[in-house]
Amino acid sequence: MKKKKRKLLKKKEKIILICVGVLAFMVILGVALMPTKIKNSKETNTTTNEIDRELTSVQEVVEYLESSYISMGDSTESGYELDIKVSFKYDLYESDKSQEIYFKNFYEKIAMVTEFKSFRLIDTTRSITIAVKCSNKKITEVKINGETDYFKKEESRRSKNNILDIDTIELSIDSQILKSLINANWNTANVELGTAESTYEKYQIYFDEGYEIRTIQGKVYNIVFNEKYTNKVIDGYKVGDNLEKIEAALGTSYKESGIIGYKTKDFYVYFTSDEISIYPNYRYDYTEFEKLVEEYNEKKDVNDFMDKLTDIWPDYDQYKYDTNYVEICYTLKGVRIAFNSYEKEGIQIYENYKGDIKTEQPEYDDLYYILDESLIVQSEGKRKILSGMYDNSNMEQYPLLYSEEFFIKTTKDGDFHKKIKIDSITGEYPNNELDDTIVIYKYVWADNYHLIYSIMNKGIYLYNARTRETELLISGEDQFEITDYDRNTNILTYDDKQVIINYE
Repeated sequence: MKKKKRKLLKKKEKIILICVGVLAFMVILGVALMPTKIKNSKETNTTTNEIDRELTSVQEVVEYLESSYISMGDSTESGYELDIKVSFKYDLYESDKSQEIYFKNFYEKIAMVTEFKSFRLIDTTRSITIAVKCSNKKITEVKINGETDYFKKEESRRSKNNILDIDTIELSIDSQILKSLINANWNTANVELGTAESTYEKYQIYFDEGYEIRTIQGKVYNIVFNEKYTNKVIDGYKVGDNLEKIEAALGTSYKESGIIGYKTKDFYVYFTSDEISIYPNYRYDYTEFEKLVEEYNEKKDVNDFMDKLTDIWPDYDQYKYDTNYVEICYTLKGVRIAFNSYEKEGIQIYENYKGDIKTEQPEYDDLYYILDESLIVQSEGKRKILSGMYDNSNMEQYPLLYSEEFFIKTTKDGDFHKKIKIDSITGEYPNNELDDTIVIYKYVWADNYHLIYSIMNKGIYLYNARTRETELLISGEDQFEITDYDRNTNILTYDDKQVIINYE
């Protein structure tokens, strides 16, 4: 009887599989035979999320992007092969909103169908001319109405007209540690701060005291009071006080999503739902920097400019670089500089800049004004986003890679993990980051707070996330590829070997 049932089940399973296969084939066939429909997103005014069909002619591209094709012929401008006359769907700005993405998509598609000939897109009604030069199957230059980097320069011009004008207000200081830092001119060596439990995102974590501090060259860049700090901090307010109440009393100076901020003669203060963040309001001399900017405008030598800049201003808070990219930030000075191989973000001046360039506003190449934004507010927003990142969505699939108490965040580099950070999910322990020189090959969580990780050709280590102590378990020149760990028997498998891990 059981055998008959099994045969009947197998027959039913085969019938079901055949039906599913036929249905899938019909769906695929129907999609293949269906006429191609193009939907334009009215919400974004771009086509980046559209389903592209194959576009083979200039006219098809123009009409696909909901513009009107007029004509095409030999260019009347030296250095270009084609003049394409159109009526664009949009102006360069619509209700003060940039349409950069739309136009970039437009000329990139035209470049493809013309096989990268140099061309001009001309809309006489809207007074728009987009001149695109191509070489070796790629776009080498784009000028909009005669300007390269048109949208950046236009945003810069608009920023000058919408400059933030932030008043300096007076706020009383309640926190004794903050008073001491201000009296010491923000020099941490002259202040008793307590005991730093760990380092995280370049901040010293004073966990029991309830604050974390980042210093640059011995002076405070930022001090953040968290919910463990229960005393009053500024003007009678504590961490966690109602933001609407604070804003009603102090007014509005800086305001972003979940952040309100104010400027005093000594510091900037930003309130969020669970922190009070303080940045010093230093007085800087911008004379040498502004001479360098003028020199760069003449020479256009990025390497020379960056070398001289870091000589006169070694106190940057962010510096990223590789062979094709360089970015440097002086957040407290209101300066950000970024150059890469495909786009010049250039020298950017923000609202909290206090030099003469801000008021005189010279028109230099690669100098852009972002005077309607504070670089400090921008930095504070990024810091808050980074501190809240946690994702355990793959815990069921890969349980050995997760702990219920701690979360490991790394930067992937092929098969390796760099910039390792250990977050306390519950907040019961300090967040921590391992030394930047550590490159993890493989890792597993032995339990909720013991992390076992390997470094190729060096060894296997045990890290206690509660105490933030590391122990060398096995050393040698093996590959140390960890492939399994049994949490019941404590048996670790690596390089086809097995070893029992003993820990308390």
